[in-house]
Amino acid sequence: MIAIFIVKILALGLLLIFLINIVIYKIMISFVLKKFIHPYLYSRKQDFINTRFVGLFKKGDFGKDKFVIKPVPEMGNIANTIFFYVYAVDHTGEEFQYTVKVSMVFLFIRKVILKSKKENIEIEL
Repeated sequence: MIAIFIVKILALGLLLIFLINIVIYKIMISFVLKKFIHPYLYSRKQDFINTRFVGLFKKGDFGKDKFVIKPVPEMGNIANTIFFYVYAVDHTGEEFQYTVKVSMVFLFIRKVILKSKKENIEIEL
């Protein structure tokens, strides 16, 4: 009886951690869009359409690195990097796809890099 209770508590804890990570991801994306992406698109006279998740282990236009799972962060580093696609359209109706790389330490944004394969540009915002 106690073992079942412990298993249920652990499962609930894992679900809660998973849901909190999703909420943090959504908050960080909305902050990056508001603070960095929208002003850049406005300066290029483009309108924001939507965002899309790149993939769990994918990096979009930033290339492919090998995936390594470590039991603890390297040197106690709490850095994290998220990737997502941003879709925009200009006044002529041409669509643009950008891959955004957000480097963070804990929950503080260190660097935002925007990359477009079509235009062959990489911009640090």
